[in-house]
Amino acid sequence: MKKYELKYTKGEDGVFCMSTVENPATKTQLVMFDDELKAMEFQDDEKRVIYSVAMRPNMLIPRKDIKGEPAMVFYSEETVNDLQQNFFKNNSHNGATINHDKNVRKDMYAFESWIVQDPEKDKATSLGLQVQKGDWVLAQKVDNPEVWEDIKKGKLTGFSIEAYLEPVLTQNEIEMTQEEVDARIKAVIQMTAEEDAAAAAEKLKMEEEAAKATPPADDLQKKVD
Repeated sequence: MKKYELKYTKGEDGVFCMSTVENPATKTQLVMFDDELKAMEFQDDEKRVIYSVAMRPNMLIPRKDIKGEPAMVFYSEETVNDLQQNFFKNNSHNGATINHDKNVRKDMYAFESWIVQDPEKDKATSLGLQVQKGDWVLAQKVDNPEVWEDIKKGKLTGFSIEAYLEPVLTQNEIEMTQEEVDARIKAVIQMTAEEDAAAAAEKLKMEEEAAKATPPADDLQKKVD
């Protein structure tokens, strides 16, 4: 399996949206807070705020189609820093999607963000997140009640970026144990299933909207009569 670095060209679109997803590539646990900032506890006066790692530099992430074949990709620390700044510069924090469904919800927005310098002293650690140096941590306000219920139920567990990045080959073959290979294959299969499910849901939604927009045959006949 080949390894690519995902590079960002300064001045281009970069991260154009943040998606709250079921299986984030960073594999970090989403932390939620109420007004008293107690992790994983909820009250009637919920703040509906979530914190999680949006990007982790140098972490290998399986992708099912990089230049026509499965591969492993990663971001450098410089790229993570550039994309964090680009995200706010382009106002991409005003809205979010769910599981990359292309439906940008304006009642979800990022309002706080930082790059971890010292994990032991970092705010993210005090909030209950497991972070590493160079992680991009993001806070999101969720005013969408349906999405918040899915977060509370554990159906959504973290962030996943939507970005325009260029894959640059760094290694033709990665040395991995059979256990690691099996895990990567499983991740790619799961990724494909999730993308297929999202595409099917989008198609069904479009068909339902088209059906609503098309007058029933009886109505058309009445107009003809």
